[in-house]
Amino acid sequence: MSMPSDEERGGEHAALAELAALLGGRARIDASIARLTGRSARPGDVGEFIAAQVFDIELAPTAVQAGHDGKFRSGVFAGRTVNVKLYGDAGGGIDIGAHPCDVYLVLSGPKTSRFAITHVYLFDTGQLLATLQARNVKIGIATSLRRADLDAARIYPDPAPTATYLLTAEQRNLLALFSGDSAEAGPRYGDVEAVTRELINIAVARFDVYGSVKLEHLDAMFHTIADRPVATSPELVRADIDDALRRFDGA
Repeated sequence: MSMPSDEERGGEHAALAELAALLGGRARIDASIARLTGRSARPGDVGEFIAAQVFDIELAPTAVQAGHDGKFRSGVFAGRTVNVKLYGDAGGGIDIGAHPCDVYLVLSGPKTSRFAITHVYLFDTGQLLATLQARNVKIGIATSLRRADLDAARIYPDPAPTATYLLTAEQRNLLALFSGDSAEAGPRYGDVEAVTRELINIAVARFDVYGSVKLEHLDAMFHTIADRPVATSPELVRADIDDALRRFDGA
């Protein structure tokens, strides 16, 4: 059995370095999100935080409140309990619990995203249960919904003709912040500085046998790519590191 070549090992190491960078970046982002929400970075907690800010909801003191996540403080639903859901795609069904709740507020986006919000649906629980029971739909986890059910409950981006909750311009602008682009942004090389600098050091060591590269040169290389998003493949990571090394050529 032949041993892997230096080039093959370099590719494997680049893949590990990329994984370390992505996981390190995600850990930092999750910690920052948790500080903002006061709970965790899980989709459920994030969705509740967003809904509270956009829809003026007073959240329950605990994230494990049975039946509902809080109450509307103002508007046509003031005082009514609400269960907030954040799904990659509400078309896959929603979880409906056994505990009482006045309305379900569902924040939904594409299947490929946990946090993007492109549609919002507001269901009156009593009406929804009556509709589902009339169709003999099993109610519980991932309760099956028809497209017509979602269309009738839609309040964003374009409300259904029968919508009883109309968003203000400010609410629409706040929801637009989570349309997908910013929600899917990954970490930048500057977010994982230690790993990025180590990759640069490894690359420099391959040609700098006489120690010509000084600390200030390494700093310049790092800052060349610090604002770039971490590349999505080992090959692209190496290409970014090569770009950083070219900074020394022009130093």
